[in-house]
Amino acid sequence: MSSVFYIITSFLIYYLPKQKIELHIIVPPEEKKRLKIIGKPELIAYLLFNFFVIGVTVVTDNFFGIYLRTELGVTTTQFGYIVAIAIAIEAGVMFLLALRKNNSFRVPAFSFFFIGTFLLIRPLVIVLNLSPTLTMILSVFRGIAWGYYIVFNVRFLARVVPLKHLTKALLTGSIATTSSRIITSLIVGESLKHHSYQTVFFFSMFSVVFGMTISIIIAEIDRRKQKKVDMIVPFIGSDKDLN
Repeated sequence: MSSVFYIITSFLIYYLPKQKIELHIIVPPEEKKRLKIIGKPELIAYLLFNFFVIGVTVVTDNFFGIYLRTELGVTTTQFGYIVAIAIAIEAGVMFLLALRKNNSFRVPAFSFFFIGTFLLIRPLVIVLNLSPTLTMILSVFRGIAWGYYIVFNVRFLARVVPLKHLTKALLTGSIATTSSRIITSLIVGESLKHHSYQTVFFFSMFSVVFGMTISIIIAEIDRRKQKKVDMIVPFIGSDKDLN
């Protein structure tokens, strides 16, 4: 069964349509040699999201597998099916997003909300202490979030930073995620020695919600400011032409 899912996902990924990513970015003089984070609210929001949401979720996903086996009695084979289905959903979402040409995620606040909401499913089902069957069914929808994030990760950064700094931006995002994973692994591992899975995952949800909220606020404020600037610029140009 896992092989079937692997073949299906490989087929979808192989036939993904070629993408045209917007690269028309005016590079400020101070950013021609190095990546500038300060002064880029969208990039800051992205890094905060990686730290508080993505990093924490990667760790809790690892402990989620342990929870299924030790607390709910899910077998290794059953867990393999869960992973395979989640990956298939992930590949399907990537394929659907790839069909949308020139989608550069100009409203990152929505993307942060969408990804974060689906990533909250797994910790939520643990907190609610649902039945093993319902827990397994709901947990696979986490693939929607990861499929969306993989596409968003590159396209969003390609719009926010100059092409020559894209690799550095991806590395910076990875550092934010890895730093969070190290800290979260230590905290969750130690906390589970003294508290239940429900309690630990309840507090992990706070981190995800906090990361979502602050990233959405920063990104949306910046988008609205930029929208006002875009509305003013044509009028300034018209005044110069008249003079």
